[in-house]
Amino acid sequence: MNEQLSATKENILRVSLEVFAEKGYEASSVADIAAGVGFGKSALYKHYKSKREILDRIILRMEESEKTFKNEHSYIDKQGVPDFKALEEYVFALFCRWTEDEFCASFRKLLTLEQFSSQEMADLYRTYLTEGPVFELTDVFASFGGSKAVAMGMAMYLYSPLYLYYSMYDSADEKKIVVGAARAHIHRFMTQLQV
Repeated sequence: MNEQLSATKENILRVSLEVFAEKGYEASSVADIAAGVGFGKSALYKHYKSKREILDRIILRMEESEKTFKNEHSYIDKQGVPDFKALEEYVFALFCRWTEDEFCASFRKLLTLEQFSSQEMADLYRTYLTEGPVFELTDVFASFGGSKAVAMGMAMYLYSPLYLYYSMYDSADEKKIVVGAARAHIHRFMTQLQV
């Protein structure tokens, strides 16, 4: 695929996700996307067959992005044990990913809007934004010993404020204050965990 075609397809995905995040997937039309990209519906159909194909590509992009993110932010040391400092950085990077990365932030907003519209969206919402992160952290904390219930409580204690900070970030005039508060929460939690 030549660079210009690739850039056009990428722009369509980005604009589509912005439209979906603002209006919701179901309420968005191909005409809305085409207008955002700056060309007609027929030109859009030369790149993607349908609105659903665009959504499928967005979901695939997020799956690939998730794998890359986890590979780049490993918190397991060579002995297979979680490293506290690396875990702290991982959790903060995860927060920044869902707030500061435009593609991920728009995907988060889309899932938040659409979680009640279809089982697929509800499943994605839980995988990426609620149960997925909590279960991942539960497994980490359970690896230190103790019950799974205690580990889940710890995971909830760490993650729940971050989930609230996502929404606060979206409407904050001074986003760096929200980021700083999230960072301080993560650091405080990890410091207490090591005591």
